[in-house]
Amino acid sequence: MDRFEDELRQALRREEPPAGFTERVLARAGSQPRRSGVWESFARWFRIPRVRFAAVVASLLLVVVIQEYRVRQARAEGEQAKAQLMLALQITGNKLKVVHQKVLDLSSERAEAGPPRKIL
Repeated sequence: MDRFEDELRQALRREEPPAGFTERVLARAGSQPRRSGVWESFARWFRIPRVRFAAVVASLLLVVVIQEYRVRQARAEGEQAKAQLMLALQITGNKLKVVHQKVLDLSSERAEAGPPRKIL
């Protein structure tokens, strides 16, 4: 293990860079075009006033469209509820007519039978 540690220590020992190393690295870094990330290139578009204005207009248009969709959806749900209520009232009205007719039939049968007799 002692030999391994010596080799590791020698491989990781501090060395002074050759003369002019810093200048060569800086010159090479300055000559290469800087790579920008996706978000940086995307954000660069928004520095243009027309693009920024178009993005704001598109956002507002999207909000208006979503709001209109919600209003129409609520209106459609209301109309569906109204149709269900009208059907329920129609069914109830038909049932009441049947009951009313039965009451009339019973009252006419009693009228034909005469007044109730008193038993003495």
